[in-house]
Amino acid sequence: MVLPPGQDPNMQGLFGQDTGIKLDLQTASWDDLQSKITTALIAGTAPADVAEMDWSWTGQFAAAGWYLPLNDVVDAATLEHFPGKANFDANGNLLAIPSTNDFRVMLINRKHFTDAGVAETPKTLDELVAAAKTIKEKVSPNIRSGCPFRPPKAP
Repeated sequence: MVLPPGQDPNMQGLFGQDTGIKLDLQTASWDDLQSKITTALIAGTAPADVAEMDWSWTGQFAAAGWYLPLNDVVDAATLEHFPGKANFDANGNLLAIPSTNDFRVMLINRKHFTDAGVAETPKTLDELVAAAKTIKEKVSPNIRSGCPFRPPKAP
């Protein structure tokens, strides 16, 4: 099994207890994970029996023909729990199943924006960067701001 970092350290033992199967767990950063999976598939070998990947790789991997459809493996009742399943369908073939259903939000400190004279909430990444620079300049250079583009469990 190849997964991104942040996995339960007891996963291997618990999986073995529950199933009787020895789990060979390998973890890698998201960038390394993509490289590892892609390199293995280009070479015509499977990187693992199970691999977690970013949903955005689905189209790339489907175009390369690296999937076996899951249509005959996953029943309709199970799929009802995944409202985003259409994102993993290519030409009627179910290619993956999401392991989590999440969404991203942006929180802002309205007082910092007001104190800096930024009246409008940013609607684009460029506006967000400009607002952060203005806040640092006009309110305090010690205010921390960030825009993480990482998976939910990343540090």
